[in-house]
Amino acid sequence: MSFAMTVDGQPIFGGGQSGVLGTLTDPAKAWPLKLDVEAGGAKVAIGGSIQDAVGVSGLGLTLAVSGQSFATLSPLAGAPIPPVGPYSISTKARGGLRTAIELANISVKIEKSDTGGHLKSKLGGKRPSVNGAFKSTLIDWPISNRRMARNHSLKVVKRWRISRLSIINRRMMAACCRIRRCRSMH
Repeated sequence: MSFAMTVDGQPIFGGGQSGVLGTLTDPAKAWPLKLDVEAGGAKVAIGGSIQDAVGVSGLGLTLAVSGQSFATLSPLAGAPIPPVGPYSISTKARGGLRTAIELANISVKIEKSDTGGHLKSKLGGKRPSVNGAFKSTLIDWPISNRRMARNHSLKVVKRWRISRLSIINRRMMAACCRIRRCRSMH
């Protein structure tokens, strides 16, 4: 299968393969899926299978998104997005809505930064929960730094801030700047 369309004047195209549509509603059979999409300068790849598509369970999918700059997605988002990139994001999704959805082997690379980890979301029961852990060798996200503030309005910078992450990010960036200054003095 292949497709091409436009959304708000922006081209979206892609193609892939899937299982027979008649088996999509049969929870006894895994429904294979391979899909590649290009939109707004981003490339999206989805591959794997879904055991029960109607009940959204038995997920076994690999997801990958990459591009040169998040800013190229601005027309599709309908709002300005900071010019951060290149980027690549990938993960493996497993589980289902009735039990838990797990995102394993999460890899996020944005410019020089790299972060990896996992998330598990339990949506059923009295108290839904989200648990996870992440590790990084370098976090240098320009979401709240001065370079972005110079290049974009403060309104956009504030929209992208997550209060706690922003505070942690600023502290880490300040510490990195102090370390860089100390190294350059020697």
